[in-house]
Amino acid sequence: MRKLVVLPIVFLFVSFHAIAQEREIIPLNEHFYPLALGFGEHTFNDVKTTPSEGEISEKIYTLDHRLVQNRKTTLGDNGVERIQISTYGPDGDLISIEITEFEEGLTYTQVHNGSRVVLELACAGNFCEGEFNGSFVDRNVFKPSLRSMDSWERFIQSELTYPVVARRVGAQGTVLLGLKISSNGSLLEKVVINPNEVHKSLAKEALRVIDLYKDGFVYAVDLQDYPIDAWLFLPVRFVLG
Repeated sequence: MRKLVVLPIVFLFVSFHAIAQEREIIPLNEHFYPLALGFGEHTFNDVKTTPSEGEISEKIYTLDHRLVQNRKTTLGDNGVERIQISTYGPDGDLISIEITEFEEGLTYTQVHNGSRVVLELACAGNFCEGEFNGSFVDRNVFKPSLRSMDSWERFIQSELTYPVVARRVGAQGTVLLGLKISSNGSLLEKVVINPNEVHKSLAKEALRVIDLYKDGFVYAVDLQDYPIDAWLFLPVRFVLG
């Protein structure tokens, strides 16, 4: 009788484990955006699994199977979402670990380089404060940014127009702009990351207004605090009233 009891339990455990480990492979472009909805050539593969309830694991590989990023997302019983992103270099060495927690409108970020915490940042909406290598900062210095989010929002309200052709067909949505910001804060390149998700006229209008924006950008730095060229991803929303 004991064998008859044990075998179904083992079978159920294996079945549930297989379901939890179900794997999905998502092709990505150079900006880590899903290729089926984005644009550009197939550059990375996102191998996505759900090891357990409330947890998602994503490993991003190059086409020659080199791991470049490991992302783990967990949702705790207290409602806190935690994202840990580990970034790897060409030789497979771990470069940095970024840990971000989201809780009731607040965001807490830590960036680790080896055993050292190089960035600690707390944000409430657009207001941030923290430390980078012991110095005060008001943003994530590893990513380029707008000089002023308030200025950007006022600019969009005054300059962005709704294309007539998009309005006629009821097209709306969010254009995701990719802006390559140089090490001195100038705009080097602009692209629409998700052209297949939005009407062409909306994408064209978003590209038009970014050329008019004159308040500038803040460059990103590396772990040694040297300015670098990096990409800023900026949403431009079109909503019919």
